[in-house]
Amino acid sequence: MENRVFLFLLVLTLGFSLGNVSAAEADGANITEETSGDAEAPLEEPLITPTVKRNKIKLARIDTEDFLIGIFGGSYSIEDFGVHPVYGARVGLLLTETFFIDATMGFSKAGPSSAEKLFNFDLLTEQERELVYYDVSVGYNLFPGEAFMGDDTAFVTTLYVSVGAGSTQFAGDDYFTLVGGIGYRIVLTDWMAAQVDFRDHIFESDIMGDAEIKHNIEYTIGASWFF
Repeated sequence: MENRVFLFLLVLTLGFSLGNVSAAEADGANITEETSGDAEAPLEEPLITPTVKRNKIKLARIDTEDFLIGIFGGSYSIEDFGVHPVYGARVGLLLTETFFIDATMGFSKAGPSSAEKLFNFDLLTEQERELVYYDVSVGYNLFPGEAFMGDDTAFVTTLYVSVGAGSTQFAGDDYFTLVGGIGYRIVLTDWMAAQVDFRDHIFESDIMGDAEIKHNIEYTIGASWFF
């Protein structure tokens, strides 16, 4: 009797185990079919397809010209003698995209000083009031960039600094002069540019009695042509 019960339990256990194995194989087959079906399913196309329109920008650049010649005008502050118009010309050489050499020559004329107005006398003759300066500077393009006008036009620009030396003829004498400044240039075409300059002309003078360091501040705007 005990053998029959043992045999019955053994058969029941084997049958239950075989059933579990078949169920697991069936589940695995279903998962494989679902994964295969998902891989073969086509990807859905986006509802909106972005379109990017690229603008063609016309950029004014300097071709191969290394020399420039220009004119300028503005105001020149003659220390002790007031602020007066100034005009002049420049010649330049573009050494690299970063460095350039600039030679300038300018003309102005001093008015009466405050002492002359106060005591009603002439410290300088008319000829001595004529001021002429010339100098040579080395410039460095500090921040080159571009300026845009509209959607399809851009101009090459640069903010630059310069330092140099020269001479100032004033009050019947020549003064060794140091020059330093900052400017902004915009290239309008491949042969023409416009620029704005702020420069300080520094020299020692004893026109008013004691020797003093003079700072003649100059603001100008000009145009240059490349060749």
